[in-house]
Amino acid sequence: MITPQTGLLLLSATAITLVIGVVFVLFIRKISFSSLIYQAKGIRKNRSRSFSIAVITPQADSAAQFLTEGIIRECPEDNGAYQVELFTCDNNRTTISEQCHTALKSFDLVVTHGLACTTIAYKTAAKISSPTPIIFCGVRDYHLSFLHEQAYGVWSGITSQPNFNEQVQLIKSLKDIETVMILHNTHTHSQRTDLIELSEAFENKKVIVQVLPISDQSNINTQLTARVGQIDALFLMKGTLTSHGIQELVTFCNRRNITLFAYDTDSAALGAVVGIGGEQYSLGEQIGRLIQDRLETKHLKDTRAIISHTEHYIFHINKRSLNSQGLALPEYLSYLLEHAHLNNERNAVNDGTRNI
Repeated sequence: MITPQTGLLLLSATAITLVIGVVFVLFIRKISFSSLIYQAKGIRKNRSRSFSIAVITPQADSAAQFLTEGIIRECPEDNGAYQVELFTCDNNRTTISEQCHTALKSFDLVVTHGLACTTIAYKTAAKISSPTPIIFCGVRDYHLSFLHEQAYGVWSGITSQPNFNEQVQLIKSLKDIETVMILHNTHTHSQRTDLIELSEAFENKKVIVQVLPISDQSNINTQLTARVGQIDALFLMKGTLTSHGIQELVTFCNRRNITLFAYDTDSAALGAVVGIGGEQYSLGEQIGRLIQDRLETKHLKDTRAIISHTEHYIFHINKRSLNSQGLALPEYLSYLLEHAHLNNERNAVNDGTRNI
């Protein structure tokens, strides 16, 4: 039997328990709320941090420019979140090595373009034990031994898969060539696969292919003169000649009515009839998204992410060179150039350009 005194004691104990429970809940909520505030401050602090990005390319050309602009489009500098700096190396391996060493020591992330820059960057990172993440692009085969044996830490990047059939189709639409000579740089190992596939693309279109390896630009005219009567077009691989060398080659071709095509959009401004190249701006945008994944969301922190990128081609046509050789744009190309809404990358210096 519960007496009035016992009931009063039970009521008092219940009240005390209730008060303790409320205080405990409020205490826990306060801790949770404080943690939330702390986490929110941490997020804001992380977002306001400025990340420094180094972009290392073999040479200063429009490809390097548009690649960097594409990266900045995804990683804008205006709000201070990113600082993107472009390093060009004049196709000099010593310069590439020096730039990679500096970038891996001083930047939050390094972007490399092309096989030479990528290989040297990974070797340098391994040598100095740099934890700085590297994102590569402009490399055909990521499974090359340097990535497995020499890569230090976690790597990621975008492989480029050229479609030379599209390039040959464009060339054949401009001139029904029977024999083409491909000029390539013997010091550029990454051109070997490209050379094989390009040759096959021409041969599939019933075009006879000759190959001229270039190791010394000083005697190129002598080598070509001996074969003038055997060819009606030249195809210049990217990185084979300097700007001065391209201008001399243009003069040689114009005097002998040989049509010059180039796997490099900048060559059209120097006098090549057509310069063809991959669209670097969209590639830069893809790289920019990888940068965000690596530095902000941390999705790539513990994984090796590789994206296969099939290049979309743009072409620059030099109308003066086209007209001087009595060539005309096919109807469909004239229509595209006249009606297409073209972005900055696709606008050639003298003419116009369009995605194939």
